[in-house]
Amino acid sequence: MLAPDSRSLLVDALRPPLGARLSRAVALTFTLDLESLLVAPLAFAAHGLRESTDPIA
Repeated sequence: MLAPDSRSLLVDALRPPLGARLSRAVALTFTLDLESLLVAPLAFAAHGLRESTDPIA
C-alpha cells in the first residue's frame, strides 16, 4: 500500500532507469472522495424509503 503522505509525479514513476528504454506504457489514476462514494448507496436507500408507508422509516 502506498503511503498517503508521499506524492510523486506519474512521469517520474514511469521514467525508466539509466540504460533502459521505455517503448510503451499505460497508466491510470483514480481518486474518489467520500461524498461521491456514498451517492449510490444513499440513492438506493432513499428510493426504498419513498415507497414505504412506515412513518418511522
